[in-house]
Amino acid sequence: MHFTVVSTIFIVTLPIFTRGVPVSIGQQDGPIVGHNELTSAKLKIVKAEHPTGEHIVVVKDITHLGDVMKLVPDNMRESLSKLEDINGFAGKFTPEVLDKFLSNPNVKRVSEDGYMDYDTVTEQSNAPWNLVRLNVKGPVTNTTPHVYKYDPSAGSCADVYVIDSGINIHHDEFKHGTATRAHWGTTIGTYAPGTENTDPDGHGTGMAGIIAGKTHGVAKLANVYAVKIGGRRDAPPTDPSRATGRKAIQGVEWARKRAVRDENSQRRSIISMSIGMGASLDLDEAVLKAIAHGVHVVASAGNGAKIPGQDVKVGIDASTRSPGRVQSVITVGALTQSNHRLTWSNFGE
Repeated sequence: MHFTVVSTIFIVTLPIFTRGVPVSIGQQDGPIVGHNELTSAKLKIVKAEHPTGEHIVVVKDITHLGDVMKLVPDNMRESLSKLEDINGFAGKFTPEVLDKFLSNPNVKRVSEDGYMDYDTVTEQSNAPWNLVRLNVKGPVTNTTPHVYKYDPSAGSCADVYVIDSGINIHHDEFKHGTATRAHWGTTIGTYAPGTENTDPDGHGTGMAGIIAGKTHGVAKLANVYAVKIGGRRDAPPTDPSRATGRKAIQGVEWARKRAVRDENSQRRSIISMSIGMGASLDLDEAVLKAIAHGVHVVASAGNGAKIPGQDVKVGIDASTRSPGRVQSVITVGALTQSNHRLTWSNFGE
């Protein structure tokens, strides 16, 4: 994964190189867990950090997806989610059906789907020193109002797909004259009536503001597109609105297809994911396909993990998190104003 200096509202994010998933997963040293392409041994289910109860089935590239999907009973097939970019599908399966997948030589991998976490930032209402940090090397020590120097056309050539909780596309921060630079892209999943095309959590709107907001945004003329894959962070564990790996894969696929559709426009396409989960080969593969089609992917390094028995988070190795662990992803950590890594920011080499 690549780390590049990117700004947040209260903190400055600093990219750091980490060990991660190679640009081509096939070049990875050692066997891939759950991969039976070279052996007749029965597969084992790849475990998720926080399982949802659903599973993702990835089929070998040489096999037609429908051949394996026929193993699913007719009454269960309508609820399946197709994941074209990784040649797979997701759903809730009985132990008997899962066993069929694990024994089938055409199946590459069976993984538990997992819940994802929003990676948060703190917003400062004035004196955005973090933007100034993009102009200088080292700490920003002056506590007086700062001057942020930037190209007035910054972002005018870019479309950024924010895979998150949605965006308040009517926010004043995204208005440019009579037009708006924030657009609703797509909604993936089930949400409470009236919230399908909104951002009740606010996380996605905050991230879009860092990217392209008039006040705190880095690329102030970029277009941002909401790709909603989750609802509120405080939703109950079983709430269907929660962000999951399967939804993230579908979000990456949607953004990739739209970017490819518009590739003749000469605009640059970027996927932003301030959201993450435990290591997921399925999500990693979807991200790699987007990158292979010329889409830049930026992901947060993550907000660390809680110390057992304490309500305190400390940073952990970012190579344990998807999609930030992918080497060709621009993975972003966090700095304080004094140029030190925030204690809860994940890190790498």
